[in-house]
Amino acid sequence: MTRGAMLLTVSAALVGVGNYGLSVFLVHALSASDYTLYSVLSSVLLSVGTLAGATVPWVLAREVALDVAGGPRRRTSVRFCLRLSLGLALICAVVACGAVVPCAGPGLLAGMAASCLAVWVNSVGAGYLQGCR
Repeated sequence: MTRGAMLLTVSAALVGVGNYGLSVFLVHALSASDYTLYSVLSSVLLSVGTLAGATVPWVLAREVALDVAGGPRRRTSVRFCLRLSLGLALICAVVACGAVVPCAGPGLLAGMAASCLAVWVNSVGAGYLQGCR
């Protein structure tokens, strides 16, 4: 197994164990209604992350891989994908917040919107790194 594949395997295993540990901790630390709210927010963010991971990164990775470091095509692609991800983050934030507005207060809605933005912007970084590899 190559070094990169080993790192991906280990990181996926660590994320899985950490997620399971967090869930077990929260089951005991939160009341039933609070844990339900956490589950709803987590599920919506999982959907946002899945969408973000399936759209922007592969487009940017392809463009980065086809151009030389610092080339005009690469710079244009990164700028375009950043703008695209900001627009899609806004749309996802509106939809995600609309989905959880019946059970979440203003603080959680702001956190949801900020999380959507972070997920989408990080997808650009992931695509860039994939293309450089």
